[in-house]
Amino acid sequence: MSSYCCGQGLGVKSTSRRSMNGIQEKLQAQQKEAEEERRKRASVESQLKEVNIQLEEERKNREAMVRDQKLMKQSMMAIASHILSNENGVSAAFLNIISNLSGSDEASCSRLMDDITDEHE
Repeated sequence: MSSYCCGQGLGVKSTSRRSMNGIQEKLQAQQKEAEEERRKRASVESQLKEVNIQLEEERKNREAMVRDQKLMKQSMMAIASHILSNENGVSAAFLNIISNLSGSDEASCSRLMDDITDEHE
């Protein structure tokens, strides 16, 4: 049994079952490959969404940390100002220490406390 296939510029010509099977196999292989690529793309898109969610959470956490650090610095400045206005024995360096506090990490707080205790000793 033969089928007919249209070729470019060749008109209608007879094709064998074997040739048709080969064409169908190629088509199925291409469809399978395309489906696999769609699955991979969907997986990558899903991972990208997850990473974007994590990045947004980290950004919000950083913003909260910065706000907390600013509040802490303001509080320390207020405390230092209060101490300086009420006690003559406290060095003005204490205020400078707090003014220069970067507040960028927890180590800054421990350095501040070390500097404060050094001033009083």
